[in-house]
Amino acid sequence: MSKRLVPDQRIAMAKLRQFTSAIVTMIFLVGGGAQGQVLPRTNDSRGRQTIAAINAVEKYCAAVQDFSGSNRPLLFARVPESEGHPPRWDVFSSENQWRTAGRPKPAAWVWYENKQIVLVRMTLQYGEGGFRYADYCYQENGKLASIATVPSTITRCDDEKFRCEVISGADSVFLPDGRKIRIVNRPASQLLKPEQTVFATPRLNPAEYINLSELPFAHLLRGTRTP
Repeated sequence: MSKRLVPDQRIAMAKLRQFTSAIVTMIFLVGGGAQGQVLPRTNDSRGRQTIAAINAVEKYCAAVQDFSGSNRPLLFARVPESEGHPPRWDVFSSENQWRTAGRPKPAAWVWYENKQIVLVRMTLQYGEGGFRYADYCYQENGKLASIATVPSTITRCDDEKFRCEVISGADSVFLPDGRKIRIVNRPASQLLKPEQTVFATPRLNPAEYINLSELPFAHLLRGTRTP
């Protein structure tokens, strides 16, 4: 499957994650061929099926996010070379142990539900534009369901809110049929009333770990237990 995005193939629609009109998104659909495909119209059966599939993934991952808010994750990080040992990923028993070690990065927080990994939050390599993490939501079969930048958008305005800069994160949704949907988050116009608003999307391309076995610390997962 081609993973190349096609910038001129866009369509605006309501932000699916929150199921409200508060956010407008730009969606890029990457199909199975070398060229991307335009998202079909929602008034035909194929379009409705695609939107329903996106909604199903977003609803599942929203539930995963709710679960993570009240459950403790495991913490992994890539520690630097020391005492003749090359750089390597290691598991930390607590946030305090990680902080004592100097907060090594990249770092990853892993949530289990019913002995299955459902969410991995990883630090972004450069923290581009204030985006600090990428959330990887996994289906029960261990396949990647979505990637979401944290936070979803960053808005900077002057004191009078006459001029604003909106930096949009870019999320990806992976449908069961193999298609990849790329979503650029933007606040709806009614939320911003400046004289001038500049929209920007940084070149954020978090690695795509389609299967849990592809995570850089996957070899450590076999020996861990749910917290």
